[in-house]
Amino acid sequence: MIIYSDDSGQLIWPDTDLHDPNSKKDYYISYRPPVRTNETVYTKGIDVVVLPEANGCLYECVSGGISNTSLLHSTNTFTTIEGKLQEDGDVKWKCKADTSRLRDGDVISASTWTASDPLIILTGTDIISNIKTVVNVSEVPSTLKKFTLTNHCTILRASGRIEEYDKSLIITVKPL
Repeated sequence: MIIYSDDSGQLIWPDTDLHDPNSKKDYYISYRPPVRTNETVYTKGIDVVVLPEANGCLYECVSGGISNTSLLHSTNTFTTIEGKLQEDGDVKWKCKADTSRLRDGDVISASTWTASDPLIILTGTDIISNIKTVVNVSEVPSTLKKFTLTNHCTILRASGRIEEYDKSLIITVKPL
């Protein structure tokens, strides 16, 4: 899952909005979606969650709203049939196979970002909740049409095994 936030803090998918060279942006890669919670506002096309008890599925929000407020609405009531819709309070989720890099008990232990020339990364890498890594970029030259951000991530598996991954984002710069 890849998202970024603009100067207003609004989270946006990069393929639906271009990088404005006059705007500072934070780019995120989430190696595991957050856990679904009760009484939470979820947004269509943005939110993807896993359940507290892993069941091999991800749930993509296809109709936004507030999730069920009942604690009785638990993991074992969610469908595990890929493509099937799941009602959850005002929210509708689409069940998908869990393809995330992180599993229960795994954590991101290190993360570094690099950027294509001449782009400069303004801040160091932050690791958020041990599942998401973020980088801040700005000062994109107006002549640049695209740039690449690459995240090198070290994952400590619950088993103690260490794995490393590289994930690149190609971002199109909005014409002025």
